[in-house]
Amino acid sequence: MTGCCRAPVRTARLILTALAIAATFALTSSSALAQGTPPSGYAGPNGAPQGCPAGVAAGGFAPNQYLTAYGYSPLQQAGTLGQGERVALVEIDGFNLSDVKTFAKCFGLHVPEIHAYGVGIPRLLPPGGEATLDLELLIASAPYLSQIDVYETSPDATHVLEALAAPLTKTGFKPDVISASLGLCESDTVGAVGKPAIMAVEADLRAAAYEGISVLAASGDTGSAGCLGASGDTTTPLPQLGVIYPASSPWVTAVGGVNFDLSAQNQIVDQVVWNDADDDPGEAGGGGFSMLFSRPGYQDGLFSIDERAVPDVALLADISPGYDAYCTAQDDCNDRGWMTFGGTSAATPLLAGGFALVDQMLRHDELLGLGLANPLIYRFAQQPPGGTPVFYDVTAGSNDVGPYIQGDQQPLGCCTAAAGFDEASGWGGINLDQFALDTVAAQPPLATVRVKLPSHQRPDVADGVAANVSCSRGCDIGLRADVTIGRREPFAANSSLVHLGAKGSRTLTAGFSGAQLREVEAALKAHQRVTAEVTASVVDPAGQAERQSATVRLHITA
Repeated sequence: MTGCCRAPVRTARLILTALAIAATFALTSSSALAQGTPPSGYAGPNGAPQGCPAGVAAGGFAPNQYLTAYGYSPLQQAGTLGQGERVALVEIDGFNLSDVKTFAKCFGLHVPEIHAYGVGIPRLLPPGGEATLDLELLIASAPYLSQIDVYETSPDATHVLEALAAPLTKTGFKPDVISASLGLCESDTVGAVGKPAIMAVEADLRAAAYEGISVLAASGDTGSAGCLGASGDTTTPLPQLGVIYPASSPWVTAVGGVNFDLSAQNQIVDQVVWNDADDDPGEAGGGGFSMLFSRPGYQDGLFSIDERAVPDVALLADISPGYDAYCTAQDDCNDRGWMTFGGTSAATPLLAGGFALVDQMLRHDELLGLGLANPLIYRFAQQPPGGTPVFYDVTAGSNDVGPYIQGDQQPLGCCTAAAGFDEASGWGGINLDQFALDTVAAQPPLATVRVKLPSHQRPDVADGVAANVSCSRGCDIGLRADVTIGRREPFAANSSLVHLGAKGSRTLTAGFSGAQLREVEAALKAHQRVTAEVTASVVDPAGQAERQSATVRLHITA
């Protein structure tokens, strides 16, 4: 299992995190030039950064630059900032909240409520670079999320896959978006946990898609050579083609890596696949074909191989110039403070925040949530609904690291950027503003919900208010009863959420607590009037009510 974040120096890596932070520098190795493929990194950055002097002086791209370049700014300026959305991050280290706040203050950002949960560990993990930096990219893209949940776990395949599933099975509200900036090459994943365990995670990811949850994962930082060395060597990619899981899952949006040049207005003027593989042991955006999964339907017609191809899209990930960041974690960041970093793990939470903005727009317009975005991504890329391209195609560069990890300097044979979809950059970078507009036009309305119940009901039937709730299509439904005794202030009773996979109905009970039930029974015994106003709701994965039924009033009798 490897993290997918890189800094522009060579250093010892941890088991999972490949993060090492230092000042950026231009990559101009003669070995790369000798191969005829100059490295994608450069001194930069160009464009027009904005922020506090110390942050801008770090030498990477500032939030205003990449948010403008990828079309986030129009949504944010219109007030779409992630309100009501919940995002989960899967991490193998902890974070310094003070670092995140320093970053936010520098660039004029709000810090949402952040909760950390341990998965299979006795206590939360010490601060590290990966989680801190993922949080900074996420709040840059969606600064007013209702909540960010950080799931921390041990750096091994079993625990990481458990943490990936944890947001989907955790009691309580689920996130709208999940971002995982880590992965392990497919063959090593099979060897570590076995195919049955992978298929169990796949079942959870499939259920997430059906429930309207978007899951994103980084495609890796070692190009098309996704497997790292054996015998504890966690830095050198093996000279063989491979992709990493969970990015290779057909239920996940895989995020690859590029570098770009910006104009003075922070618009993209040029792009190239991230590949600085001459900086041993090889650094490039992950991509290629899966050995585990066949080609999903949304990739039909793009290539003849019957295998899942990754990545689906590719955003800024090059370590030079990289992203501006603030990190004081001792292990990864050496208490440095302002610095630059890169990697597909940076691109992944950036896009996760973008998906949260799109989902917010859909909820506001009472449309079906985004969920698995891949079908829309592939549809819009091939036939832009409004005629305006949704993606910034990448046609230059390769993620083949073969010449730099093999003694004979021969390429591995995959993958080179070309017009349209390719396994080096997917469809390229996203124009989030256009993607949001086209998604709002394409998504169907939310399901309608109705509630039916008798005019009178006894509390001892189900220790609460029971009602039949129907939905016009598959949805998540819940029931609420506001109960009034005499002239007292009403109290609320809620059912658990139930998922309907298709049009249908279910009997739900807005259950009373023990104290509420005793209060109702005492009131009835004293011949007091007890009424309930009952409403059913269609809810999103995070528990936000998206559409409600008409309210039905009933009398509770002894």
